[in-house]
Amino acid sequence: TSGKEQLITVETKLLKITFSNKGGQPKRIEIKNFKTSDGEPLILQDGSFNNISYPINTGPNQTAQTSDLLFTPSAIQTTPDSTQIISFHLQTNSGESIEHQYILKPDDYMIGFNIKLNGANKLITQNTLNLLWKVKAVKLEKDMSWETQQSHISFVENGEFDFEHIAEGRSDDKKFSAPVNWLALNQQFFAAAIVAKNKFSSGQIDWKSPGDTSLHIIAEATANLKLEVPAGNNAIVPLQLFYGPSDYKILKSYGNQMYNMVPLGSGILAFVKYINRGFIMPVFNFLSSKIASYGLVIALL
Repeated sequence: TSGKEQLITVETKLLKITFSNKGGQPKRIEIKNFKTSDGEPLILQDGSFNNISYPINTGPNQTAQTSDLLFTPSAIQTTPDSTQIISFHLQTNSGESIEHQYILKPDDYMIGFNIKLNGANKLITQNTLNLLWKVKAVKLEKDMSWETQQSHISFVENGEFDFEHIAEGRSDDKKFSAPVNWLALNQQFFAAAIVAKNKFSSGQIDWKSPGDTSLHIIAEATANLKLEVPAGNNAIVPLQLFYGPSDYKILKSYGNQMYNMVPLGSGILAFVKYINRGFIMPVFNFLSSKIASYGLVIALL
């Protein structure tokens, strides 16, 4: 817990991510090919509120949150296909170790995130990892009230997609009793999500949207999620982190229903999403590939 924080920046064609050795986690996320409504760099995540952490056993009746501990970063590895891998290591005095491994592909908004536990039966209790995921959405568009109305908490629970609206000036929560594939805080055009390849067994997410618009905060969400870790001395917990645009085509490529977070029609207008998916979007994409003016494309459509 003592020492100086180190920051390491890894850059791909799409993302510029600054990692911190404090907790061995992302600290600042920039989406490179987009700007805010003010023409500034689009920073999707920054500040101390955003956090990924879990408790580990540090002694008899003692625990510590990984976000409070200083990991040792490795040198960035680059594979032949330009994938970049960075790892953060933590070694205990009694020989156990933790590794946070991040895998960044050059043309992907989805980041591989593996938690590797050497001595898992000592580091965690009852083969359960209690993951804390905190994420904040800040104002990116010109009309903050409208942006808040278009923001929501999305998730796939028990194989079914669902979402909860975010209301300005209000707090809410959602409990999960069935397995959860992924969980996202998505605002009007961008999203931050955490994905469990082996599913979260249960958990809860709480969120609030400040009524004071001068804070420029759309919402702050805190999720406590349980992960069942395979029994044994060594264990790998495979996760993924998504930071990027709510683009239907991109999200559909992941094959995990994340494309449903794009609001194409719900409630009494749920039938509209099938028209949008099957006709409007394909025709729009075809026309925009042939015509440079989006205004003309919309007029023709």
